[in-house]
Amino acid sequence: MTYRAFTLVIPYYDNPTMFREQQRQWRALPAEIRGSLHVVVVDDASPTSPANKEVDPETAAALASFRLFRTKVDVRWNWIFCRNLGALGEAEIRAEPREFGATRPDAHR
Repeated sequence: MTYRAFTLVIPYYDNPTMFREQQRQWRALPAEIRGSLHVVVVDDASPTSPANKEVDPETAAALASFRLFRTKVDVRWNWIFCRNLGALGEAEIRAEPREFGATRPDAHR
């Protein structure tokens, strides 16, 4: 059976336990489904456990694609921005990395 490609966008903030569980669940999917799954993770400047330290390379390689973005400024309750950034990234709209660092902490309130 051929599965249609789909994208999962996940905001992340200092929750390595949940992120490891999510990766465990992706590994448990049948190969034909993993091959259709595109995952975008956006880390909202996690101060203690950034997502890039928690990525399992084998799990990421088993997916159709895996992208990880990280904002430079920790903004309280910024998960909506992270979700939208992930969706924009998947739509192939790109911003210069310096633009992420330029985000003011109060810009999304």
